[in-house]
Amino acid sequence: MITVRQERQHASVRRVIRSGLRAFNDCFLPARRVATPITFTLRRGEEIVGGVMAQCQGNWVFVDYLWIDEHHRGAGHGRTLMQAMEAEGVAKGRRHFYLDTFGFQAAGFYEKLGYREFSRLEDFIGGHDRIYMRKDV
Repeated sequence: MITVRQERQHASVRRVIRSGLRAFNDCFLPARRVATPITFTLRRGEEIVGGVMAQCQGNWVFVDYLWIDEHHRGAGHGRTLMQAMEAEGVAKGRRHFYLDTFGFQAAGFYEKLGYREFSRLEDFIGGHDRIYMRKDV
């Protein structure tokens, strides 16, 4: 008999589900699917005051995080970090970049860097939209 059950043992159950999906996907996708990280930091001495974290997978780079300490914003550091990350992605053979941002965050900033919205989830959380953007180089 087949049943549907809500699970409480999330870690072990997630491993089984993920393993099953990966085994299916292996028939269709190249063997090497491991994400390759790209990380650049902005430092004042040894203190990290900003950074960008991204990961390459397939022909794409996903920008996980971009953060600049509030005391260092507006000086072009975000642009410099994004350009360094994009250059590294291109050096690794990637030509497509994507990210998501909330409506209260930095969509305008990313547009100035050449990113364009391709999808939006309205009222995602707290009444704020989640905006998905991409850039092809």
